[in-house]
Amino acid sequence: MRRATNDTGWIELDGALLGVALGFDFVAEHEFGTRGIREDFDLSGGPGTDGRKMRAIPKNLMFLENQDYAVAKPRKNSKDVRTAMLVLASDDYQIPKQALVHPSASYYDSKRDDVVAFWDERSFAVIVQGDENIIKLRRLWNAMMAKDVLVGMGPGTSFMRKGGLTFMIDAEFPKQWREDLLAADLDAIALDVACKQTGIADRLKAAGRRYYALSPRWCNKEGVSNGSKDDIRWWLNPCDQDKNNYGWFSLAQLEEWIQGKGPIPKT
Repeated sequence: MRRATNDTGWIELDGALLGVALGFDFVAEHEFGTRGIREDFDLSGGPGTDGRKMRAIPKNLMFLENQDYAVAKPRKNSKDVRTAMLVLASDDYQIPKQALVHPSASYYDSKRDDVVAFWDERSFAVIVQGDENIIKLRRLWNAMMAKDVLVGMGPGTSFMRKGGLTFMIDAEFPKQWREDLLAADLDAIALDVACKQTGIADRLKAAGRRYYALSPRWCNKEGVSNGSKDDIRWWLNPCDQDKNNYGWFSLAQLEEWIQGKGPIPKT
């Protein structure tokens, strides 16, 4: 697991706890997805919340309180603080040591140091300190025990509009967010189908055109897409960038690249 340094914190609406965002960092562990976590929670439904609703309680899911190793104390006589950890442990899991900064430390920042998170494809840990945060984390734990949690990261845009892994309490999930999430998933599915119909990824591979990323999006994002190949643009991050340009390109321009022509090859 690797610690997230961006967008970690509680998700709340009008004073009600909706869930927690574990956030992300620009590390490999946060780029590989959450396949193992999804399997453990049995996220086997369709688009929208149905595909994010947990149907199983992972056997290695634990809620731990007042672990002495959780806080880095600036002095030996520093007052103890209450802590809690919600963790899904993998087989080679190691509990993060001194993940929290003690409130008496000169560099303590409550927004950064009271709720921290670690995760990778197969495991995660949310570690908190302070009574209010422990109550919230226990609320999330109880929801997981009732299989009343949605697990973020899927085909469409993230439902909390933040990056990284997210857990939301299904009973508290707003109706409009459900509708928005379903629409985003259906849009992402339509985009995937339209891209596969072009066969461009296979054709580039057959031509030996290598790349680090080939990421599609609808080019008419502000309007209404008809779901055709003409509405798609791909973000290309090619290999051999001394010879190839990166950027947004149409299907026709990618097809030109196969022939060594167009705006992608550097002249």
